[in-house]
Amino acid sequence: MPLLTSAQGSEVVRLARRTLDSYVSTEERPESARWTGYLGERRGAFVTLNLRAPEGVSLRGCIGFPYPVKELGEAVVVATIGAAREDPRFPPVQPSELTGILVEVSALTKPETIRVGKRSELPSTIRVGTDGLIISTSYQSGLLLPQVAVEFNLNQSGHLQVN
Repeated sequence: MPLLTSAQGSEVVRLARRTLDSYVSTEERPESARWTGYLGERRGAFVTLNLRAPEGVSLRGCIGFPYPVKELGEAVVVATIGAAREDPRFPPVQPSELTGILVEVSALTKPETIRVGKRSELPSTIRVGTDGLIISTSYQSGLLLPQVAVEFNLNQSGHLQVN
């Protein structure tokens, strides 16, 4: 599954922005579309909402699908609504906040299992800024999107420790 082009990425962000503005303003979900092309491919997707304020930018919501369970267009619509209204860490986004919200979409490729002989070899397999990580144990799992490692200036070992 190829990465999105810059133009496709821009279109996906516009879709999320339209969904956010429409849903928060009217509380009505946009009509389902027949997704074609890259928007019709099954992909994981996360939508991150950040709020711009005089003191800086802060997380306002982030919801998504790590696995390719929906067509990309549908995943973006559902994740946008979830980030705006269902992230348990935050109250629902209000219409008065819309002008200050920055929208970021992460369109994911299918997760791949990393196999190494020794645990110490694992960091060398990670491409910071390109690879996201899903780390699972019997009781819990964590996900780190590729851009988060860059934003927090993490190296390969730091990428693993955060998760």
